[in-house]
Amino acid sequence: MKKISIEIIYDFEDENQKEFINQNISEFDNIVKKIAKSIFDIYKIKKSFSLYFVKVSTIQELNKKYRNIDKATDVLTFASTQTEDYLGEIIISFENIIKRAEIEEESIENTLIYMIFHSFLHLLGYNHDNEEEYKIIEEKTEELLRRYENL
Repeated sequence: MKKISIEIIYDFEDENQKEFINQNISEFDNIVKKIAKSIFDIYKIKKSFSLYFVKVSTIQELNKKYRNIDKATDVLTFASTQTEDYLGEIIISFENIIKRAEIEEESIENTLIYMIFHSFLHLLGYNHDNEEEYKIIEEKTEELLRRYENL
């Protein structure tokens, strides 16, 4: 019997975004598979979500439209209310992930993985509007990261 796991669908705003990511992260497809396995191993959900890589200008427009914040961010998360099998989408500015990695003196790969796990938890309904919620989402993100590192 085939083991069913969470499905991560990913797409790029344009070919330049796809090439840019592949130049910076050589094993991108394998990383996404390991992320999916890490999530499934802990949460046992059989759903899907999307990763969509966009230009800085696009994420800024989305941030302004949906959060009324007129600046670029690294990641936006939109939970789905349409279907039980689809959690939603995570919009990523890879250029801003690189900037974040530089500021935090972390690898691009690790920063991307962290942000995907953190955003996935937002899709599940976790937030960090106060210190207690922030502690919970950070603990759960760290748990996913440990699982990922042990694969």
